Amino acid sequence: RSTTTEEIESKERAKAEAEETLLKTKAMSKAETRKLMAASDYVKNLHSECDFLLENFDVRRKARLSEVESLKKAKAVLLGADDE
Repeated sequence: RSTTTEEIESKERAKAEAEETLLKTKAMSKAETRKLMAASDYVKNLHSECDFLLENFDVRRKARLSEVESLKKAKAVLLGADDE
């Protein structure tokens, strides 16, 4: 009879430990899920920013080239003004 009681107590302890491990694992899983969702949101935002840059690359390049040309003309005018 005492052997049976000891076996029951041992199994109950093992069950309690398993349930505790399960609860800790579930909590860790929720935390990891939150981290993954945050990383997924970051990647999504980064992707949309890259899409914007790629879509507007030609427009931005033309604007920069135009700005460089305007600066060159302004420099030429100023250099010409210095000679007078």
